Amino acid sequence: MKKYFFLLMALSLAFFSCKLEKPAPEQTVIDNYRAMDEENISNYMKTVTGPRAAIADTLLEELFRDYDVSYTIDTIQLLSMVGDVAEVRTVVTARDEGGPKKFTDNRMVILHKLRYEHSKWLIFFSEPIETHFFGKQTIGDTTRADQDTDR
Repeated sequence: MKKYFFLLMALSLAFFSCKLEKPAPEQTVIDNYRAMDEENISNYMKTVTGPRAAIADTLLEELFRDYDVSYTIDTIQLLSMVGDVAEVRTVVTARDEGGPKKFTDNRMVILHKLRYEHSKWLIFFSEPIETHFFGKQTIGDTTRADQDTDR
């Protein structure tokens, strides 16, 4: 009888330890960009939480109406995951695909902050760290070719 008890306990422990494993926060960020690329507001809303979720659908409708943009994740990196909070850094290229309004192609470094809610990771904040507009000066870069260096 003890033999079956220990076998049952071992199987139960293995089952419950698998259920407690959290999914990778990076996948939520990937799904978020995929939804943007596919202009799928419903799928986008499944990746966000907090105040941004309350206004995102209205903003996205306008964005998708005016622009056709493709998104490519160049790099994605999990920076930290402590408890129910994670930070993911991405480098993303966004390119104009010919919508009604002209979009300026760019590459951005973005820091995403996620919370683990309702058994999934959700983005609650995204902060652009650096933006490079193709063929233009990088935001935050104060050097200019015509800057007077003799002052």
